[in-house]
Formats: sequence, C-alpha cells, structure tokens
Amino acid sequence: MTREAFAAVGVFCLICLPGQVQCQQEPITQLVSARSLECLFGPGTVAEWKAQRFTISQDLWKGDTHFDSIDPKGGKARLIGNQGATDVLVLPSSSGLTFVEATSAGNFSFTTVYASHCGAAGIFSAVMSRHMNLLGEPLSSQYHGTCKILQ
Repeated sequence: MTREAFAAVGVFCLICLPGQVQCQQEPITQLVSARSLECLFGPGTVAEWKAQRFTISQDLWKGDTHFDSIDPKGGKARLIGNQGATDVLVLPSSSGLTFVEATSAGNFSFTTVYASHCGAAGIFSAVMSRHMNLLGEPLSSQYHGTCKILQ
C-alpha cells in the first residue's frame, strides 16, 4: 500500500468511524467503572508435575466466574464461582483490572480483564491463571475468555 493510500484509509477511519476511534480511547474508563462482571472462560491448558516432570494438556473451563461489588479504589471485589464465593483483591492498571484470589489452601488464581479491545458491548478479553498445589505437586492452568459488564 502506498503512503497516499494508507493516509486516505486513516482519514476515512477518522471521519467515518468516530465511534470506533472513541471506543479505543474509553474502554479503560468503562471497565474501571464496572461494579459487576460475568466472565466466561473456554479453552486452556493444564500443567501437571509428577516425579519432577511436567506434562501439558488441553483443557476446557467449565462454569462461569462472576466478579461483584468491584471497588478498584478500595482494592476489593467479591468472586462468585462454581466453588462458592470469596473476597478477592482487585488491582487496576492501565491495561485493565486484575483480580487475585488466595484460597485457604494456599493456592492462587489471577484473572486479568483487559481494556485493550473495544468494549462497545461491555465485553472485554480476559485470562485466568491458577497456581495450585495438589497433594504436594504443582498444578497450574490458564484459560482464555471474555468478561461482560453486568452493572
């Protein structure tokens, strides 16, 4: 593509797609203002260590994850999932919101909801990573999906 053609496409986007340009500037505001998110995760991978060797296998997350009472300034939120509900830490950053769960067994789950994509429908890309210890062996997993603003 020539410079002139590239410039013409850029001008067209600025003039004819103002909602898209605006959307690129405001997803972080939209996400940080959310008080409730419903997250759906799908495909992922699980790493299991046995006898100091690990195997990686494909997995599919079952169930949904709901973050409620989100308070980025106070650093708190409520996680409601398939194992019950618990309080979690929420860390806002320029890339979005990260939720940190510490279980009573000493395991951690991290969920990052990214504000880098257009949240015009209140839907954002997300990744959940679980760092666990199962019967003395490390067990980790990571799943990808989306989170939708409910409130």
